[in-house]
Amino acid sequence: MNPPNTENLSLSQSELKEKVQKSQTKSSSAPADLWQAIRTIISLQNQAPPLLRVSRDDHLKLSFPQERLWLLDRLGGSNSAYNIPFAFRLVGSLNVSALQQSLNEIVQRHEALRTTFSAVEGKPVQIIAPNETLTLPLSDLRQLTEAERETRVRQMVIEEAERPFDLSKKPLLRVSLVRLNEEEWVFLLTVHHIVFDGWSEGLLFAELATLYEAFSTGESSPLTDLPIQYADFAAWQHQWLQGEFREALLDYWKQQLDNNLRELQLPSAPAQRVLPHRPRAAIQVRRSACQKLQLSQELVDSLKTLSRKEGATLFATLLAAFKVLLHTYTEQDDLFVCSPVANRNRKELKELIGYFVNLLILRSDLSGNPSFRDFLSRVRQVVSGAYAHQDLPMQEVVRSLELSQVSLSQVMFAFQNTPRQILQLSGLTVKPLETDNGTADFDLFLSLTEEGGIINCLLKYNTDLFEETTIARLLDHFKVVLENIVADPEQSISSLLSLSEAERQHLLEKKAISTADQTNRNSSQTFAPPRDDVELQLIKIWEKVLGVEPIGIRDNYFELGGQSLLAVRLFAQIEKAFGKNLPLATLIQAPTVEQLADIIRQQGESWLWSPLVTIQPKGSKPPLFCIHGMGGNVLCYRELSGYLGSDQPVYGVQAKGMYDDEAKQTLPNIFEEMATDYIKLIRTVQPEGPYCLAGLSAGGAIAFEMAQQLLAQGQEVALLAMFETYYPGYPKIMPPIPRLFSLSGYILKDLFPRFVNKIIQLGPKAIMAKINSKAKAIEKIETEQKDEVRVKQVESQKRCDPTLRVLPHRTNLKLSRNEMNYLERWINNLTLFVLRSSPWNYLSDRFLQANTAASIDRALEQVRETITYAQGKYQPKLYSGRITFFRASKQPPGYYVDPQLGWGAIATEEIETYQIPGHHSSIVTSPILAEKLKICLDRIQTK
Repeated sequence: MNPPNTENLSLSQSELKEKVQKSQTKSSSAPADLWQAIRTIISLQNQAPPLLRVSRDDHLKLSFPQERLWLLDRLGGSNSAYNIPFAFRLVGSLNVSALQQSLNEIVQRHEALRTTFSAVEGKPVQIIAPNETLTLPLSDLRQLTEAERETRVRQMVIEEAERPFDLSKKPLLRVSLVRLNEEEWVFLLTVHHIVFDGWSEGLLFAELATLYEAFSTGESSPLTDLPIQYADFAAWQHQWLQGEFREALLDYWKQQLDNNLRELQLPSAPAQRVLPHRPRAAIQVRRSACQKLQLSQELVDSLKTLSRKEGATLFATLLAAFKVLLHTYTEQDDLFVCSPVANRNRKELKELIGYFVNLLILRSDLSGNPSFRDFLSRVRQVVSGAYAHQDLPMQEVVRSLELSQVSLSQVMFAFQNTPRQILQLSGLTVKPLETDNGTADFDLFLSLTEEGGIINCLLKYNTDLFEETTIARLLDHFKVVLENIVADPEQSISSLLSLSEAERQHLLEKKAISTADQTNRNSSQTFAPPRDDVELQLIKIWEKVLGVEPIGIRDNYFELGGQSLLAVRLFAQIEKAFGKNLPLATLIQAPTVEQLADIIRQQGESWLWSPLVTIQPKGSKPPLFCIHGMGGNVLCYRELSGYLGSDQPVYGVQAKGMYDDEAKQTLPNIFEEMATDYIKLIRTVQPEGPYCLAGLSAGGAIAFEMAQQLLAQGQEVALLAMFETYYPGYPKIMPPIPRLFSLSGYILKDLFPRFVNKIIQLGPKAIMAKINSKAKAIEKIETEQKDEVRVKQVESQKRCDPTLRVLPHRTNLKLSRNEMNYLERWINNLTLFVLRSSPWNYLSDRFLQANTAASIDRALEQVRETITYAQGKYQPKLYSGRITFFRASKQPPGYYVDPQLGWGAIATEEIETYQIPGHHSSIVTSPILAEKLKICLDRIQTK
């Protein structure tokens, strides 16, 4: 089904101002601050800089909407989700040459249609070809029978619509012709959404009609030159969406979309169940189908009359009715849908082909069971405010408000009530054919189009989530709601749709699926019960740890909401039940009960463990080797691997002590030895470079030493990526006095309150006794035992007892009688204490404390202590390669860190630094980090 022109009206500043004044007059109940906010936005819009042509000599930025589609394409790989296909049956004497000439004139006229996309120094850029000539391939089906021709045409329409584009290769517009007989043709045209939108459709058809008529008669193009192009808009948008204007827009969306935004619990099918609290995949390719409904002219006229009486647009009335329907289905009082807006509120943009459309998040409050009339008033205010603040792209809203954990791609609502431009070619009868790219970018997309006094409703839905009967029932119920609101708008919203007992039971069944044991599994799978006692015990453990019931043997641990912290508890329970000590990385190869049970059955017989973990082995690119952090395991890299795509091999290197008791005895206690061991491991997968290395926290330092050794061996290191890795001993680099002031805020805001709470819990006498006892014990060890093993134990005790870390021991005073040197040492101790007590280490402490005596906890503690010891001893040397550094945006309060966390001291090349939203422990699972890392990996391929 060809997607309709779904952008809602696009208002210029003057038109918007007039609309606001009228709406304010008719809606005295609207909050005064809403109108003030809208007036402020209009005032700021009037201060916008002129939209002028920019130089084509520099790298051209993408617009914000283009950046979103480019990122989705990079993360998800090429697919047809954003193809916009058209197909037309042409009857008459077609001038093929004039058609091809017309298409090429349009491509030459609009730079967007000559644009491809690439990355330069990690940033996406537009590349505009100075000239582009489209070919018009011809398929001749005249030799086939009529039935065979029709079958073949349908097949070709589908194949063309579903054939993906490569955004780095031109053109992003494809055309072809199919000849059926002497007077009948099929014209196919497909364009990628990144250079085209619904408004562009009308422009394309109008210009094609004008040019075809001119060229068919031997005339030249009657179209005037365009003063600006899409690239000029993209540059202007980046210039304008900053400072006071951006903050005013963002303030509005912050008020609208607070932290309580919740996903809709839609009545999904048993085949595909989604946990409401589980983040969805960054890239979802949804299989789709469509159903239709037509609203009669009588009903449409009644809806228009109601809208006029209430001072509302027909769009607002239809949206309010649709939200009432969703409220009935979900029983949620707070819900949102997305709606497209043309976003062409400047006259210079009206004639440009390109991707301007923005999505508005329209949130409504249905609490208190209001009448429809009252609820419509609420919707009007939301719509008016959203239109006034439409300039801020949705992806910027999501990024700024950190809404990535909420799926905004559930429900889309669009209404088109302006005459739709259809393709007309002189001397030909043109009939559009139904096309569909087979995918949906929303779970539900209701598109309403007014034509000839009636409204055609098209509901496109995700077939992995919804059954055909559910969608048919939903459309019927939508019509019932509309009929009831025109009959009596004073009815409460709960009275607008009365469900039969069978319908109510059906919804209850679907709701149970959506909320109780929803598990986002493959649509071909069904619930599989345990088959023996091993699987039964595992299921009971999983249900207890994950808090989800029931769980089948083929349910995926990660899709059920499992993560690293829960994995420690899970494996401690497994060890207790089966006496089997499994490494956490087992979950990567065996994420289901069925697979895990197989491993438990064979462990001790034929199962061999390895510190090299295969996370994602497939792909043609050089593998990425991810080194364990302080916790020793590599589970955190599994989600990162998913974001990087199916063509990027990823391997993890976990600490030796994570997988068997014998290895614990040989776990190296210096990074140089660890790096040597790990290089031997990765060379079993990739014997020769170029190598790509990465590591979180301490893992970044180990990866750094691996890179040093590989370079010394004559190997190439194409990528060294460090995620929040502190330079060993980094705080000592800072001057003592600035460091003292820098730490004081953190101590007062975080550490001191925790220390006071500890005193309250234990009592001051117990605290002092503990300090004195520990201090004497450590002082005795330091003076009597100097061998390496005992020194390691001393430092281990210091790390384990925070009260000892901040005490400068008097035995060290004899090293310097200068009080400033003593102050320097005291600040060093204090700094290291703060660093080790920071929020990210607090998280890792929680990770290590599963409140069990299981060997997995002992292994984690031993590994962590060994890595901490090794990190303290490590002294990096000058590095001749390039470091790519990823920093967390959230840092401890009052604690200063330099942008490169100390690594600038040994880097001979400029460090490439990215700032990622989140904190130390969370950035490695961020899709934004994956986006930046993927750019770096792809850059290696192009060299």
